[in-house]
Amino acid sequence: MSKDFNWSSFNMSRIRGLSKQVVYINLEDNHSNIPVKLPVMIVKGNTDGPTLTILGGVHGDEYEGPLAIRQLFEKINPSSLNGTFIGLPQSNPPAAEAGTRESPIDNLNLARVFPGNRTGTITHKIAHFISTKLIDKTDFLIDLHSSGTHISTPTLVGYDASAKGIVNGSKECALSFGVPTIWGHTTLSNGRSISYADSINIPWLYTECSGGGWLHTKEVELYKTGVLNVMRNLKMIKGKSSNIQPEFQLLGNGDMEESIAATVSGYLVPKVDMLSRVKKDQLLGEILGPANELLEEIKSPHNGVIVLIRRSPAVTEGESTFLVTGEVS
Repeated sequence: MSKDFNWSSFNMSRIRGLSKQVVYINLEDNHSNIPVKLPVMIVKGNTDGPTLTILGGVHGDEYEGPLAIRQLFEKINPSSLNGTFIGLPQSNPPAAEAGTRESPIDNLNLARVFPGNRTGTITHKIAHFISTKLIDKTDFLIDLHSSGTHISTPTLVGYDASAKGIVNGSKECALSFGVPTIWGHTTLSNGRSISYADSINIPWLYTECSGGGWLHTKEVELYKTGVLNVMRNLKMIKGKSSNIQPEFQLLGNGDMEESIAATVSGYLVPKVDMLSRVKKDQLLGEILGPANELLEEIKSPHNGVIVLIRRSPAVTEGESTFLVTGEVS
């Protein structure tokens, strides 16, 4: 059963307990008059408890988070749930339809405009709805990303490594998620869902996985298991969360804009593997020309661990190639 709501009529407090339902939020871009329906999956338990909000598909070329949320929604039983599960399997419907990171309606990246603007273009409106109607009312936020079409990252969970994140459970939940790599951040760039949550003191996690423009079912299972572990950690469902010790505990900015940009266009050949430990000035990759001529050597700016590699060989000047981050000492 599903229901349609406009912006002003949707109110989480009116969702009855012991229920499972899908609602669609009707939004419209004032500039193009293109209607957008934002799906929200809600499971409300039998007692008061935490509200967990999970975002998927913030970028339209990310497929693991949306499927994980849909399958979690089907799995969770309201009578066994303490609190409320809110899932947005497709947070950015225009980008999902196009299979792109930016919306084809206004060419904006949803992960750069939070908390958005109700009177702005459609991407601003989506961000504003998620911020004011969902994140403002939640107790914990998880944003399920993957690497998209051209770049790759290891499967990881990002968490708040500041003193606040230790107190509010962000790091504890990251450790319980059950993936081999966790990445702590003490600072965040503006415009992200998690940076908005952080600004109003809502604890958060996000995920990344290898991407490539297709669906990785193994990562879908990891995401589902990880979310259920967080729910156990938050006492939303019964059971013990994972106590797997991550192989890599990374620490750094986490901003993809900190990656090493190509200074020329050409054919990128990586010389290192994902999660390799590298030294300052170590060769990471080469950009070659049409006749195999060397156009650029890409070297590490500092000691650290490789956490992003461009997997699409064709690279244009200014595009990301590698990202090197630090480790917890």
